[in-house]
Amino acid sequence: MANEKLQMYLKDKFVNISALSRAMGATRQALTNKVNGKANFTQGDLMLLREHLHLTDEEFMDIFFDRGDEKLSTKESS
Repeated sequence: MANEKLQMYLKDKFVNISALSRAMGATRQALTNKVNGKANFTQGDLMLLREHLHLTDEEFMDIFFDRGDEKLSTKESS
């Protein structure tokens, strides 16, 4: 599955995929495949993206970690 949040972030910030891939030491095609969900990001990829895109903690978590299903129970045990 493509990372739609990452795709929108890159588009909104006018990020050049070719320049970003060179900065990360990857090929343009390799990065494009990862952004489009055809390949997986490694931890190293994620750290490089965070660094090169200057993502805040919140932006990073929002883009790369789906927290929508993460519901904490507030129900107290009786």
